[in-house]
Amino acid sequence: MLTPPTDGRILPGLARGRVIRLLEQAGFDVGEQRVTLEAMARASEVFLTNSLRGVEWVHTCEGVGRWGTGPVGARARALFEEDRTNHLTRERNDVAHIAARAGTPNS
Repeated sequence: MLTPPTDGRILPGLARGRVIRLLEQAGFDVGEQRVTLEAMARASEVFLTNSLRGVEWVHTCEGVGRWGTGPVGARARALFEEDRTNHLTRERNDVAHIAARAGTPNS
């Protein structure tokens, strides 16, 4: 998988960093290099990341190409959603633990 470097042309987003880390942990090769329109035209799938929406496929780019959903994006989306769910569960448990301790008298 290729992603543009964070050289000022794109934001080094939290979701982007998380997806890169998760894909690498899952055994995917992830490389950073300038992505040209020609490279996009040759790609088998194109997706982007967003902290609120997660992993979203790019289906078309006028004058460049059309892409469908693919296995790398699908895996990235599944890993991201699983990670987000696990993170939220840990936070809820932490809040419940703190609330329970606040209601317990100190000995």
